[in-house]
Amino acid sequence: MQSLIDTLSERDRESLRREFQLVEPSIWATDLANRRRWQDANEAFLRHERERGRSDMEHLMAAVGAHRPVCPTSAADLVTAAVSLYVPEESQGSVERLSEDCLRISIRNCPVYQRLEENHWRGVTACGSWHRRRGWYEAMGIYATDSVLAESKWGDAACEALIDFAEPAAEPLGVWSRAHAAR
Repeated sequence: MQSLIDTLSERDRESLRREFQLVEPSIWATDLANRRRWQDANEAFLRHERERGRSDMEHLMAAVGAHRPVCPTSAADLVTAAVSLYVPEESQGSVERLSEDCLRISIRNCPVYQRLEENHWRGVTACGSWHRRRGWYEAMGIYATDSVLAESKWGDAACEALIDFAEPAAEPLGVWSRAHAAR
């Protein structure tokens, strides 16, 4: 069976990888923390990661011809493709398909965590990658239970998450929205 990522041309894959790298310069967040508070920087950084996730999944969906809302099986296919595209090989990322609508993601050398460590950003309150995945789910219009099983930040050997997808909802539960952010 052909994976979703294999339906994209190498040119399309490289274009998406260039546009949506897992790690981008984040010195702006440290600057914000120095000007204001770490809490403000954390909130802005995590909101930014969620927006990036929404954007990179929207572009991936457009590239493969997927439309919102997607079914749980398609969501699992899209997340598998996104990990393949956006997590660099040296990160030793893997996706294990536990069922049609359930994934286990493992990233041994998380570049997001490494960047935070390099900047001595000890104050981050949650995994930026988790927030980025929330943006993916929002773009797909699907509810996902995303359970963090392990994190490098906690001293674990790898960052791991278990993701279960459910049928799309009109306003997916547990998914941040622009309307919610305005409150």
